[in-house]
Amino acid sequence: VLIRNEAEHRACFAARPSYLAAQDAGLGGGDPWFCDYGIDLSRGNRALKVWAAIKVHGAAGLGAAISETCRMAAHMGQGVQARAPMALLAPVVSNLCVFTADATLSDETQSTLNARIAQRLQLEGTAVFSTTAIGGVTCLRAAIANHRTTRADVDAALDAVVLAARG
Repeated sequence: VLIRNEAEHRACFAARPSYLAAQDAGLGGGDPWFCDYGIDLSRGNRALKVWAAIKVHGAAGLGAAISETCRMAAHMGQGVQARAPMALLAPVVSNLCVFTADATLSDETQSTLNARIAQRLQLEGTAVFSTTAIGGVTCLRAAIANHRTTRADVDAALDAVVLAARG
């Protein structure tokens, strides 16, 4: 966090009720406290999840899992290109694939269709696409983050988009 004037910032947020009294040592010892910089009294240990994953799978195993999700996104991109009138609306990057179900439609009609497809597939539990907007078109966005995703899963999700686009 970048703070222009630390003293003013701490004056706004620092409050030490009795249950947050400073101590000579231990958990209540030392300054500054995170709670002096904002209303949160604690910070989540986000690094713990990464540490645990590396401890269990190793750095190479974790890297391989991440690389596989990127390969699945690339496979999805190839599947989109093979299923006209679908079209990529952005290059596949990392684990992300962004596309439209029917590039032959007007921007407004594509947007309506893509939003409807995302909602339908989410509610059915068939596939989970989010939406985003690119060039004024609401499009389907797949962020493949599950290391267990297979080519068959990707193909099934794209087939579900085709079916949903038909009505």
